Amino acid sequence: MVNEDNYTVTELVNALGVTRQAYYKWLSKKSSERDLFLHEVSTEVVRLAKIHNHTLGTRGMTRHINKAGNLSKRVGRKLITTVMNANNVRTTVRAKKHNRREEHVVYIGENVLNREFTTDAPNKKWVSDFTQVNYGAYGQYSARVSVVLDLYGGFVLAHNISETETSMAAIQTFQSAFNSQGNVHPLIHTDRGSAYTSKSFNNYMVNHDVLRSMSRPGTPYDNAVMERWWNDFKLRWMDKHPMPTTFEELQKIVSKGIDYFNYTYRPEKNNDLTPYEYRNEAIISGFTA
Repeated sequence: MVNEDNYTVTELVNALGVTRQAYYKWLSKKSSERDLFLHEVSTEVVRLAKIHNHTLGTRGMTRHINKAGNLSKRVGRKLITTVMNANNVRTTVRAKKHNRREEHVVYIGENVLNREFTTDAPNKKWVSDFTQVNYGAYGQYSARVSVVLDLYGGFVLAHNISETETSMAAIQTFQSAFNSQGNVHPLIHTDRGSAYTSKSFNNYMVNHDVLRSMSRPGTPYDNAVMERWWNDFKLRWMDKHPMPTTFEELQKIVSKGIDYFNYTYRPEKNNDLTPYEYRNEAIISGFTA
C-alpha cells in the first residue's frame, strides 16, 4: 500500500518509530467534538492575530472572537489563553512614555527565546544587536554596526553601518537578511533598544510574519550569543587592526571581519567547521534527506 506522497506504510511506521497496528489505529481514529472545536478556535485565533497585527491580548482576543460570531459557541478567556499559547500567538504590548518634546509609542515583547540558543536548522532563530565602533586619526568618531545572526552555526546573514542606532538602520539590516534568505519566518530576538521598540520596526516585523522576542530590562545575558559574538569580533578582529581613519576604511574592515567569522574562523561548538560550512552542511543534507 502506498500513500499519495509515495511512501509505503512500512517506511512511514519505521520513520515514526511506531507499529503498524498503532499507525492504523491512529489512521482510523475520529476526532472528538472537543478536538474539532479546538481546531475551530485555533483557526480563528490565528486569523484574528494576523488581522490585528498581534496586538490583541487574551482579553481582547476573547471579545473579538465572541463578537465576530464565527464559532459554534462562545468561548471564555481561559480557553483563549490556552489556545494562544499552544499556537505561539504572542501579543505585542504597547506602552506610552512621555518626554518634553513629543510622545513616543514603544512596542515591548516577551522574552520568547528564553536563552534557548540552540536550534536544529538554519533560519529558525535569528538574533540582532548594535555595537559601537570608532574611527578617525585619534578614534574621535563613532559609528554603529548592526548584524543579524542566525543561531544555527552563528552565521551573519547581514550587517549595516550607520552613524547612529536608528530603527531605519535596523530595518535595513533585516531587509538584507530577508533578501538573502527568501520567504522565511524565524523567531527574532533583540534587546529593548529604541531601534527595536519603535513603531516602524514593529510594523516591519509584522509584515514579515515573524515571532518577536526581547531581552528583559537590564538583562544582557538574554542575548548572550550576540554579546559573545561582538566580544570576539572586537578582540579577534577590530583590536588586531590599525584604527581606521575614515568611514570608508571602517566599512571595509568591518566587512572583512564579518567575512572572516563567516568563512574562515572555526568555532569549537561547530565541530571545527566554519559557520558557512556548518550551515551549508545542513542545507545539503536537507536536499538529500
